[in-house]
Amino acid sequence: MATKLLTVSGKTAKTVAAGIVDAALILYLPPGSKNVCPNATPGCKAACFGSKALGSFRFRMDSVSQAQKRRLDLWQTDPVRFREQLGQELVATFRKLRKGRDPANPPTVSLRLNGTSDIEWPIELRQWIDGLARSSGVRLIQYEYSKKPPEQWPDDGVDRTYSASERDSIERIQELVGKGIRVAVPFNLPRNADIGGLTWNGVYIVDGDQHDATFVQPKGVVVALRQKGIAKSAQHRGFVREAEFTAAAGNVVP
Repeated sequence: MATKLLTVSGKTAKTVAAGIVDAALILYLPPGSKNVCPNATPGCKAACFGSKALGSFRFRMDSVSQAQKRRLDLWQTDPVRFREQLGQELVATFRKLRKGRDPANPPTVSLRLNGTSDIEWPIELRQWIDGLARSSGVRLIQYEYSKKPPEQWPDDGVDRTYSASERDSIERIQELVGKGIRVAVPFNLPRNADIGGLTWNGVYIVDGDQHDATFVQPKGVVVALRQKGIAKSAQHRGFVREAEFTAAAGNVVP
């Protein structure tokens, strides 16, 4: 039986539970290699794999990682079959959501092709996926986190949030936010900490762990992510930053 390409996660499930979309689909590939994560840094590799992964890419051979590897193998060895299966899974989800639905109230689906990768998927593929959604009567939102410099993002209609790393100075993050770009930053922050109405180095922050729907967050903010189980080595390398927040004037996010 073929491994499913599209799945869900805890955060995408929160997106559905919050009523933002009717289905939230995500594609997970094994992260870290140059062809999957070309802009990976030592800090973000440590965050994904722990300190043992620094300097070299390693798979954990549990069932989840094996499934990720099978997806990657299919994409690399048989891209035509990969595309066919991707389309079949999308259309099956679209049809299920449309069944018994009022045509005047089409379902909304979010799609993130880079769950644990940072691939620049062809614009033609993105457009083809959009076409499948339109022909199925579904509103589709494609979105991503990306470490690729925003100045190099393609004009493909995808809603992107820049993922900061230890290579990004505070000044660089402030510059990007000032240009209306969302910047995701991992912080050393307690799980239940309330960070509403706060700023970091003069920049408004929003809680990025409430759900995965970055596309509903305002532009020009820092999306704060908690470090969760990230390796200490990632924090030491500057990837995870200290949560030195201050109250926002007027408690208003732009």
